[in-house]
Amino acid sequence: MRLAVAAAALATMLGAVPIHAAESPLMAMFDANHDGCVNLAEYQAYMDKGFRRMDANGDDILEATELPRGIRRHAH
Repeated sequence: MRLAVAAAALATMLGAVPIHAAESPLMAMFDANHDGCVNLAEYQAYMDKGFRRMDANGDDILEATELPRGIRRHAH
């Protein structure tokens, strides 16, 4: 739940106001081409990596047992 809220907040920020990666270490993690901005493709690619890391059985579905411990208790 917290991950979803954070992702939604970041997506809202990306759509509403241009945020330059140099202004935020978090944004710099998303900035794959190092142009100082994060586009939708870069955001989606970064989030996809996290999804793939959590999807332990590789079935493209996140189950509660695959979520990090802190998030797992909110997944029910």
